[in-house]
Amino acid sequence: MTILENIIDNTYKDLKRLEPGEFPFALVELDGFKKWFTTNGNFWTEGFWIGKLVDIWKLTGDKTFLDYAFKNYQFISRRKEDTTTHDLGFLFYHSAWKIKEYFPVVKDIKQAVCSLMKRYNAKYNLISAWFSKELNSDVFIVDTFMNLILPFDYYASLGDRENTEKIVEIAKTMCNLFIGKHGNVLQAFVEGENGLKPVKIQGKSPTSCWSRGFAWALYGCTWFWKRTRMKIFAEAFNRMINYLEEREYFPYIPYDFEDVKSNITDSSAAVIISCALALGKDITVKSQSISRKIIAWIKNECLTEDSRLIHGCYHYPKRQFIDNELIFGDYYFLMLMKGGC
Repeated sequence: MTILENIIDNTYKDLKRLEPGEFPFALVELDGFKKWFTTNGNFWTEGFWIGKLVDIWKLTGDKTFLDYAFKNYQFISRRKEDTTTHDLGFLFYHSAWKIKEYFPVVKDIKQAVCSLMKRYNAKYNLISAWFSKELNSDVFIVDTFMNLILPFDYYASLGDRENTEKIVEIAKTMCNLFIGKHGNVLQAFVEGENGLKPVKIQGKSPTSCWSRGFAWALYGCTWFWKRTRMKIFAEAFNRMINYLEEREYFPYIPYDFEDVKSNITDSSAAVIISCALALGKDITVKSQSISRKIIAWIKNECLTEDSRLIHGCYHYPKRQFIDNELIFGDYYFLMLMKGGC
């Protein structure tokens, strides 16, 4: 079987083991058996499972996958009114946006976008991830780059130029703030005495380059470049792939590019980076050669015999799921293998 055929087969097996409303997050080993640690619709990752099911339905024509996708969507639909999270893009772009042609979910998308934009901080032209009582500040994180995709496409579909341009301006602010002149990416900022200052969330230190944050930024830059053709995104993309290629351990992808000694891999970051490189093939020819090297490393080091993507790292500082198959890694690996990044 090919890798893509294995992915489809594995997903079908997973689907049969999970009830609607049980969302796979991390594959763990319990008493010698592999089992999915699941979430129940209250986390940020449920949209990836729904999106994966929809994509496999489109590949196979097997309506079982679409039916399960919609059944699961009904468990997260209520989140459209959740104004406490920046992750509505992740939740609804990979779910509602993908099924809007088949099910009546456009009103959900509209509400999700409205809820997300209530987190807009006009002072810094950024979407707040959350408010830290300890730091008495909004926290702005690099992941939000990916959550801008939903409002951009929603406003663009309406022909709402003003709000579409507003999302682009937020993306440009993120590009300038999070991506360094040498292509390194900072993970988060809070308000300090002299403006915004970097803080640690999931990386080794406040100024280290956490690989999945790097991946989100690379994908976000590439995606916005494809939509706008703005030079700022292409230039940031080029700086980032130069940074990547200059790592002495390349194409190995650690959880943090400045903490190789921990020997913790993140295959989820690797596949997201590879998807971003596929999207960026028209920015520079280097993109494809770098992508091929990372994909070869993934296939050699991060796949089981039946093509399950292992060695994903969710949260190393908290030691949470630091060597597991992860649903968001699976989602982007499917995108990569089917050629639809």
